[in-house]
Amino acid sequence: MRDLLQKFPEQHLRLIGYSDGTGDAQLNRDLALARATVVRDALIAQGIGASRLQVGGVPKARGRRAGKSAR
Repeated sequence: MRDLLQKFPEQHLRLIGYSDGTGDAQLNRDLALARATVVRDALIAQGIGASRLQVGGVPKARGRRAGKSAR
């Protein structure tokens, strides 16, 4: 990811974190956002400008049942 962002410096990236939607809704929103934030912070640590990275969270994986992974 870092290499692509360095190769195309005009591009921005939206990072979306997901959770499976089981349990408390607020906790899942926070978890989804935290997952995206960890990726953003790792890219910033690798030299990608923070202004190019946007984070969001989806508290319930769309189109998937809780606890199931995409294959």
